[in-house]
Amino acid sequence: MSIFSTHKIIQLIKNQKLLLILVLVFFSSCTIKGDFKGLYSYFKDTQNKRPDLFITLDSSDTLILNSAKEHNKIYTINGIHLKKCLRSNNRSIVYFWDLNCKSKICYPLELIQAHCKKNNLSLFVVAEYYDAKIMSNEFEIDNNILAVNTKYYKSSLVTKYLTRFLIDIDSKLKYKNLNRYLYFEGDKFIYDYRSIYDIN
Repeated sequence: MSIFSTHKIIQLIKNQKLLLILVLVFFSSCTIKGDFKGLYSYFKDTQNKRPDLFITLDSSDTLILNSAKEHNKIYTINGIHLKKCLRSNNRSIVYFWDLNCKSKICYPLELIQAHCKKNNLSLFVVAEYYDAKIMSNEFEIDNNILAVNTKYYKSSLVTKYLTRFLIDIDSKLKYKNLNRYLYFEGDKFIYDYRSIYDIN
């Protein structure tokens, strides 16, 4: 064996050791803290913790909100249910609620409701995903909170089921490009807004 080939073998072994060390450091330092809320629905987990909290509508059911018996229940719906509801209102806001949002434009639901009332707007809050702890709170808003029926849309991935949900309301709506606040006149989508306070 020549000196040249021995040198190559030693260099190769050093490179492999270096690569192994890098891989070990990467995997030991790469841990996931928290959860995937906002990416994944957590429907099954939430329903197992609080089955009493949800009313799931069949496709043929009509969404009737504000029933005293159903106060603080969350309706699990599809986009067709919401479209029919929007049709019976002159001006509405559909707010896609990120339950754990910390942004300065994620206002408490009660403030959003107050702004809508002041401007004669009906408010429909649609939870982007499920969270038993947050959804168990009693919110002082006019309509029940709505949640997307993930079984109906055959997906637990937020972007997939929200995309399909929006298409059922209006085929022009694209989840990827929308702000959180959608303004409707009847069931016709007019515009989306970044903040509730941009709407009068």
